[in-house]
Amino acid sequence: MANTSKLEFPYIRERPKLMAKLGVPGKKGRIFELLIDSGADRTLISRSDAMIFGLDYDKLTTKEEELDAANETKFLAKKARLLITINGEEFRAPAFISKNQVQPLLGRKGVFDRYEIIFRESEQKVIFKKI
Repeated sequence: MANTSKLEFPYIRERPKLMAKLGVPGKKGRIFELLIDSGADRTLISRSDAMIFGLDYDKLTTKEEELDAANETKFLAKKARLLITINGEEFRAPAFISKNQVQPLLGRKGVFDRYEIIFRESEQKVIFKKI
């Protein structure tokens, strides 16, 4: 992390989002606007977004699974591990790559165990404290 143990992210369009780089080892990553979703186990991006930084859904060896989102929408996805960079700190986290178009989101696994996440709804910001 860029020499700080606390990061603050203002909401984007009144939602708890942040800009973070996603990628895979050996390839150039891409910056995404991610919804910070405390109800999601894993980070989630769509197949088309993964292709932008060289992750081919069809070449993933994990089994395709049927998942459902909080709004009960069903979609197909495969497990992967992504490199996530938040404010200069890069780490790996488990993710799902959706076969369908989905809103990119930052899930708990690999993230919430690195940071204490505080949602300040009244201030329209999210605070990440390094654990």
